[in-house]
Amino acid sequence: MKKIIIGLIFCFLVFCSESVADMYHNYIEYRYQPKLGKITISDSFVRSVEYVDYVSDNWEKLAKEDIFVHGELHAGEARTFKRSAVIGKHKIDTVLTLYPPAGNGMGGAYPTTYLQVMIDEKKKIDCNIGFFPGGKEKVSQITIHPEDDAIFVDAFDFVKGEKICDHYINMSDSEIVTNEYVKTSKY
Repeated sequence: MKKIIIGLIFCFLVFCSESVADMYHNYIEYRYQPKLGKITISDSFVRSVEYVDYVSDNWEKLAKEDIFVHGELHAGEARTFKRSAVIGKHKIDTVLTLYPPAGNGMGGAYPTTYLQVMIDEKKKIDCNIGFFPGGKEKVSQITIHPEDDAIFVDAFDFVKGEKICDHYINMSDSEIVTNEYVKTSKY
């Protein structure tokens, strides 16, 4: 009888308690700041049910505010967003393509975002922002300072637990920020 009562209490606690999962939702933020002379593109996420539900339900509204929310796991198509800006005498065209998580293999739970940036009609950035496919390397932020001829890149390797890129390139150089650049660049 004692075992039955303990079993019933256990079942009651398991089934009646609120279950809380580790929730988050990725997004990319594009910040055009002409008065500061820069554009910043960064990967981030929201946590908790309230904010995850909000960004999931309002992704179209948020896109108008330059916050680009990834699709749900195994759902939806790639979403492409284009932005064009002028800072000083430089024209910056940005294309972000957000892919939902593939759901297969290492890193399959992570969405990916492909970023292309043309500055004065020359390709300068052609890489992922956020997690690279495979989910072990992440570009957290790219900042473009066109008047200072500089692009800053911050990236991290989660498997090794170290920065893989904390560096800048000159916009006027022929170098292009690519996935391979981020993987080999040392600060």
